[in-house]
Amino acid sequence: MVGAPSSTTGTVALTLNGGSPTVRGNTIAGASTNGSSGSDANNRSIGVAVRGTTHAAGVLIENNDISSGSAVQSVGVAIESASPAVTSLVTLSSNTIRSGTARRSIGVFALRAATGSKISNNDITSGGTAGGANTGIQVNSPVTVDRNRVNLDRIATGACTQTTSWCAGIFVEGATTTITNNIVIGPRGQKTTGILMAEFEVPAGTVTVANNYFDGGGSGPNGTGGTRNASSAIVLQISSNTTAALTGIVGRISNNILSGGQNAD
Repeated sequence: MVGAPSSTTGTVALTLNGGSPTVRGNTIAGASTNGSSGSDANNRSIGVAVRGTTHAAGVLIENNDISSGSAVQSVGVAIESASPAVTSLVTLSSNTIRSGTARRSIGVFALRAATGSKISNNDITSGGTAGGANTGIQVNSPVTVDRNRVNLDRIATGACTQTTSWCAGIFVEGATTTITNNIVIGPRGQKTTGILMAEFEVPAGTVTVANNYFDGGGSGPNGTGGTRNASSAIVLQISSNTTAALTGIVGRISNNILSGGQNAD
């Protein structure tokens, strides 16, 4: 399906807002959208959007096939809300999740997950990009990421066309999180990493990364034109923002298996 939504949320196949629902055994496909203004806000395709829970049991999403369509921003599963005060306790387990082709393509976006949330035992694939970045799992809130397989299907994994910033299997920024026992490969593309751990706008929390396999991914040693390709199992990055009280400490990394990927650098 294709459309041109005028709302600020674009198109969503399934929205969960309040209560403690269980979503199990479904095929959920977000529609592609043309948008009305070309902005990320009005041109989004989301498979499942979780926008707040009101029960201590939280949301259980398991054993589903979830995908999002083509858009300016495509997200397979978005845990988000309009306010930082509204969070969702989510267990996302044993799903197959794919984001679509977009300027910004994210398999799972954990922006407003509540403490105790878990992303576990999923097969996650990020879609291709046009001028932007793609990410398998983006973590900006307290969540445990355990036993997932990210971008293992190299044919289905989208190519990242971004050459100035990193495209990542997992991207962690400003969060307290535990990442264990995952198999993660960076996207295909010219500047890719298995995991990007960063401080950009807020200080990082306590991040523990242990017992994972990280491969930098990439598309091979030959760059486009005069651009050299780069890939890395792990990238640590801090911005030059002097007003955000950044600490320069983005995590604790131990007992992982690391592979640099296919690119030249």
